[in-house]
Amino acid sequence: ALTAAEVELVSRGQSLGFADVGADGTAIETSVFSAGVDSYVQVNGTADGNIDSIGGEDDTLRLTLNGTSNVHGVYKNVGSVYGKRYRFTAKYYISSSNSDVTGLAFYFGAGNRTVIHSTGGAAATDTWVEVNAEVICGQDNAAITNPERLTVYALNSSLATVFTDSGSDDVFYLKDIVITQLGEVLKFLPESAATARWYNEGGAGSS
Repeated sequence: ALTAAEVELVSRGQSLGFADVGADGTAIETSVFSAGVDSYVQVNGTADGNIDSIGGEDDTLRLTLNGTSNVHGVYKNVGSVYGKRYRFTAKYYISSSNSDVTGLAFYFGAGNRTVIHSTGGAAATDTWVEVNAEVICGQDNAAITNPERLTVYALNSSLATVFTDSGSDDVFYLKDIVITQLGEVLKFLPESAATARWYNEGGAGSS
């Protein structure tokens, strides 16, 4: 059910933005790989933190793939909430010496997860690539209780996440992962629509 204020917003063609009200701009995840893997969990590979001198960058997370025929990557439960909107930034580095890994796919949520970024299997190699995106935490239904996961999987040249690394030694690196819930910068009161001033919720009728 919509409140009277929400009906008014819809009638003026504005979005309700219910999922983003109250966000305080505090990052829910800031990766720090200077001492270890920072709680990232390895999947069919070996994760190591505090890897320095990679393309001129220090404090990186490295995943070395094993020979399993399956997905290969890392994940972390970052505390995201289904349906809410976030700013995601990160850097990744893929070595040109890899035999099978040619790209990465970043996922957000559980079940029917939101794709944050996918390289299409042909990422630039031997250089740090930046990801900067707005994303909604996704899952296949609201009853799932664990949509809080960030997952990064390796891709091969066929864009598949399930494959075998023939040499069991391909690597990729991650750095500077930051996830921040997005919210309102300034919330205007409904009275603004009928006046020459824009009133916000700062108190004392500030305008």
